[in-house]
Amino acid sequence: MRHPLLTVWMCLLVWLLPMLPALALDLDRVEAEIHRLSNVLRAEKDLPPLAQLPELDGLARRHSNNMARQQFFAHQDPEGLSPSARMQTQLPGLLTMGSGENIAMRSSGADELTVARALVSQWRNSPGHYRNIISPDYLHLGVGIADSGQNIYATQVFAAGLVLLKSPLPASVSTGESVALQFRFLANFAPEQLSLFLTVPDKQARFPASGGSFYTGGGPLIPQWQDASHFTVTIPSRYGLGQYRLGIGRQGSYYNTPYQFEVVAPSRP
Repeated sequence: MRHPLLTVWMCLLVWLLPMLPALALDLDRVEAEIHRLSNVLRAEKDLPPLAQLPELDGLARRHSNNMARQQFFAHQDPEGLSPSARMQTQLPGLLTMGSGENIAMRSSGADELTVARALVSQWRNSPGHYRNIISPDYLHLGVGIADSGQNIYATQVFAAGLVLLKSPLPASVSTGESVALQFRFLANFAPEQLSLFLTVPDKQARFPASGGSFYTGGGPLIPQWQDASHFTVTIPSRYGLGQYRLGIGRQGSYYNTPYQFEVVAPSRP
């Protein structure tokens, strides 16, 4: 015996299914799977895994979201910023010993694991992108995914992090005030190899060195370690008005750092 009403409802359901919106992707799950699969590729080359750095995840997500929102697919964004410029602008507290970026795009409509595997496969089959994934120079990875509804945009940001500033960096202070900066140590070398060097406006200012000699115009500073991954450095401001710049590096070799501030005369009451 047939049931006409039931038949009508079943036909209507079959007709409606293609019109129903796909379930939203769990973007966090896609990102985590991409990170895991990237480290699988590194393990095949006997390389250590890339550590997750939330700040890099955020940087990668912003670029993917920007590509999805403005419908472009490129390393340089419509604002004219390159990957390195975005890192300097959006993560001014991060100092790296090198960085790189992978991007990919595919159509929407698959589940999380399928999307992650397809994106990593694209990178695996592209020599330049694969080279980033298996580079022994990188220590950290950030992954960001965006879904426009039609296309999925993916960004990987690679870095060899050195330090990450965790406290505010003042634009200026009055002479006589000290500036205490807190950092997270990210590098893969021993903490005792970390070097700090302060450059000051007074080019005649003397800083003691070993053997009774001294530096002029700046000198080394000693970090105060809270544990193996965190340290504080206190910067004096008694060496003239102008720009104070903190250099950070390894065993006396320093990187171009963004850690600087101005010392100004105290305002009069």
